[in-house]
Amino acid sequence: MKLYLTLDNLGSIGDQDVLSEFTDRSVTVKVKFQKKISTLHIARLCEDILAKESYVKKKSDYVLVMMKKSESGKTWPWVTEREKKTKEKDKPKVDDSDPSAGITSLLKNMYDDGDDEMKRTISKAFYESQMKQASGADPMADLGGL
Repeated sequence: MKLYLTLDNLGSIGDQDVLSEFTDRSVTVKVKFQKKISTLHIARLCEDILAKESYVKKKSDYVLVMMKKSESGKTWPWVTEREKKTKEKDKPKVDDSDPSAGITSLLKNMYDDGDDEMKRTISKAFYESQMKQASGADPMADLGGL
């Protein structure tokens, strides 16, 4: 996992002005620059890292933070544990036992999050489908034999 900390004119500072500390689930990087100390601290990373194999590199315009993943090849969709929990909580849950539940859930989310035009379109399609089913017509007949 790579993080880029962008700071202009870092070429004027020495390597001793970039301090780092890694643990299995956290990272702290401090850069002493222009009479200030800029700090990046992530207390809870999304996944474990190998602290002994993680390091920082100072470049002319940025500091590169290299964190060695404990499981190589695994993709991290998020950096922090908090971000992971927030995004997974917002992710809709799909019931695999009912195949139409996924589509129903998707349409419900589109309706709930959509604007007035989207709500009208979904309502109209649902109404027309219900009318065709009530009259005994095939609701899929308009699809042209797909």
